[in-house]
Amino acid sequence: MKFVKRDGTPLMLINRKSKSLMQQRKKPAKLTWTLRWRIMNKKGKVDEGGKKRTRRAVKVQRAIVGTSADDIKKLRNQKPEIRSAQRDAALREVKERAKAAKAEKAKQKMAQQAKAGGAAKSTKGFNKNARSGAKRWACAAQLLEDQCPGRVPPGREPPPAAPALSCGLYSCRRSPPRVLASRINPAL
Repeated sequence: MKFVKRDGTPLMLINRKSKSLMQQRKKPAKLTWTLRWRIMNKKGKVDEGGKKRTRRAVKVQRAIVGTSADDIKKLRNQKPEIRSAQRDAALREVKERAKAAKAEKAKQKMAQQAKAGGAAKSTKGFNKNARSGAKRWACAAQLLEDQCPGRVPPGREPPPAAPALSCGLYSCRRSPPRVLASRINPAL
């Protein structure tokens, strides 16, 4: 009996029973009388050859761009001590290059600062935009340093009784007058 599917593929069926089971979408492996079930459950003729021989895939090292297969084999067969020594040498070289680049960068920065007009004041850790009393007092103390009679010379510790400025600096034993500071710098 010939049956043609919707997609046009023809099927040869033995009888109406097989046609009915096919239309019900029954799986042939679940029907005991079918060849498919007999193959799945190893019924019928026994293989005379015993176990099936399976071919093992042989690994072949292919060359990577820039290195040949022979070079890769040599690297693979290298002793671990040699490999670790090479790695250490490469790391040392990279560190030396980084150190040289850092030194060169520092040199350029120093040259730039010298070109800009002397050593620039480091403002690291300070808020440049802060307008607090500490900044005003420190600024006024710096401006009035030469005129202040209670000035502590650089390199000497102030006496223990000397009050610290609000910014923590001991540039002056007595706090500068606010009026004088505002007269010097009207922005304060």
